[in-house]
Amino acid sequence: MCMDTAKCTLNGELYTASLFSTLPPNELAHKRKHLICPECQADVYFRKASRNGQSACFVCRTHAIDCSLSSSETQGLESGKVDEEIVHNLNQSFELDINVEITPTTLPTPSENKTHVTLSQLLRNLVNSPEFRKSDKKIVIEDPNTTRNVDNFFVHFYDVNNTNNEDVYGFWGILSDARLDSNGSLWLNAGGIGEVSCVIPCELVDDFYKHYKLEDEEELSGAYTLIIGTKKTSANGKDYIKLKNINHIVIRKISLLSELKNKYFINDKKRLAFLLRNHQKGIFDDELGIKKKHYIDRKAAKEWKIKLLKELHSDKNQEDSSLDYDEVSSYINKIYNRMVGKA
Repeated sequence: MCMDTAKCTLNGELYTASLFSTLPPNELAHKRKHLICPECQADVYFRKASRNGQSACFVCRTHAIDCSLSSSETQGLESGKVDEEIVHNLNQSFELDINVEITPTTLPTPSENKTHVTLSQLLRNLVNSPEFRKSDKKIVIEDPNTTRNVDNFFVHFYDVNNTNNEDVYGFWGILSDARLDSNGSLWLNAGGIGEVSCVIPCELVDDFYKHYKLEDEEELSGAYTLIIGTKKTSANGKDYIKLKNINHIVIRKISLLSELKNKYFINDKKRLAFLLRNHQKGIFDDELGIKKKHYIDRKAAKEWKIKLLKELHSDKNQEDSSLDYDEVSSYINKIYNRMVGKA
């Protein structure tokens, strides 16, 4: 999924992620919408370095099967799994339970001829099951009140031009990037200037960030999404979907932490040393096992310190010269001092 290099179709140049990240902001914003795999020409997405320590990188979820630049990891969602009940019961209609995405409820008992599904289930099957995408079975939505065939209700971002304005669809695909505008609205972009975007109004942005635990919009680059809504066209010809309800969207972000750990750190001790060296309150807390209690309970803070020192103290690693363990121990003590108010 992670890639070292990508090709820009605007100028034919190859870029490493580190070089691409140094481009002027406007140039980067433009070129990131025109990146492909150098070998199989699949769409590639750029992720800037994030505040939680992930390095800048390129990601691709749609490599050709025989592409040598593809990782062995399945490129679909959740290891390519599908919802067996949905796929194996294509003779039934589906009733979409919108409200369980953000405000969980107990799912209704399926009726004789209907299977109740969520947006998450539908997105997983749209990504992983061509059989489901081509199904002509009915899907029933209460809000907004719509009954349509699966194969003409769900529309990939690439096919938005074939839809009618004001009709309700389930638009889905991969996001290239996202950005906040001057009014505080969040724009989820599916590609270049001519591609469709989804706008999340400013009054819904905070709830959206909280639900998906977003630190910044860069985390949405390369994410799969499914949006229930209508397409509109602006005065300058831009197609967009305006989100009316936070329950009408589902996002599946790319999780790169384990892949980046394996790629950029030789072992867990190297990774721990990096996290300790760059720790600030609220940044890398989760990765280091630091909870709120550690900042208010001296005993808990001391237990955290002792646990790490047992693993990373110089006396325990005398035969390992790859790290300066005295320095690592000093990082642990500095964090402990911040916890107990001595820093």
